[in-house]
Amino acid sequence: MVVAFYGFLTYILFRQLKHWKTKTNILFAGLLIILGVGLSRVYLGVHYSSDVWGGYLLGALWLIIGISIAEWLKRRKPIENFSVSRSVKTVSVILPLVGLIFYVGFALQYNPPLHTKITAPATVVTSDMQNIFQEDNLPKYTETLIGDNQEPISLVIVAKGDQEFVDDMQKSGWTLANTPNVGSILNLAKTALLNQNYPTAPMTPSFWNSKVHDFGFEKSTKTQSVRERHHARFWKTNIKMPDGQHMYAGTVSLDTGIKWLITHKIAPDIDTERELLFADFEKSGVLDGSQKIQSVAPMLGQNFTGDQFFTDGKLYIINLK
Repeated sequence: MVVAFYGFLTYILFRQLKHWKTKTNILFAGLLIILGVGLSRVYLGVHYSSDVWGGYLLGALWLIIGISIAEWLKRRKPIENFSVSRSVKTVSVILPLVGLIFYVGFALQYNPPLHTKITAPATVVTSDMQNIFQEDNLPKYTETLIGDNQEPISLVIVAKGDQEFVDDMQKSGWTLANTPNVGSILNLAKTALLNQNYPTAPMTPSFWNSKVHDFGFEKSTKTQSVRERHHARFWKTNIKMPDGQHMYAGTVSLDTGIKWLITHKIAPDIDTERELLFADFEKSGVLDGSQKIQSVAPMLGQNFTGDQFFTDGKLYIINLK
């Protein structure tokens, strides 16, 4: 809809305006709006990048058809025995046909493999936490927008329920992040520009097991700036303990600055952040038990924005009171 509407609006203005400088500005303004809307869908975690790309292609097809019809109508003259020129006929037929062939051809060829296997939504009851990722086929790594592995899961939390989990995180000094929406995104942009603090700022979506994180927590640093924050993202799993407690899988990182005006750059030492959150649990007295195991091999890697990270591959299994 965005490509078809704003694209056609740009076409109309481009045809009506006289000066090339103004035409160029209108053309780039239309492209920025179209690209910005698509980027916002990915940034807010509403769609995968493949969904946006498919929408762009379908919108472009209808835009080509609309422009072709408009050009044909523009050249019609209200006189008797008027015949449409051969060139106009050719363009009005070929352009939609080329667009249709391109779209259908791409749709048939574009079939990327699913990188991760989604677990069944059914509840799984288990008491063997050390082998939970092997037995229940849970992925050990978070994913980029196209499904490639990035940071490994570094924390597994067992809590009575969602509210109890959030309460214990807040007792440990971590604040629940706001849900991304127009208001919170604008507030984030303002505080980032002014280098102010925003303790509940929305967070860039992260993916694990092919879904966006369910809980985002943050903790301010000494700089008291939204540009630098401790971040923790958690996903609620379908795993339950025999006593009814729920399992949450998560990662932690430290934001060190704004990147590309839309996301943050992380510090490469993600293990230090894991130890920070564990220490906060200990200080707050919410721990009921814990163990530290080797989950994956030590690794160097990068996240979906290209930030480097390193980790020893260890995982905390934490029981909250």
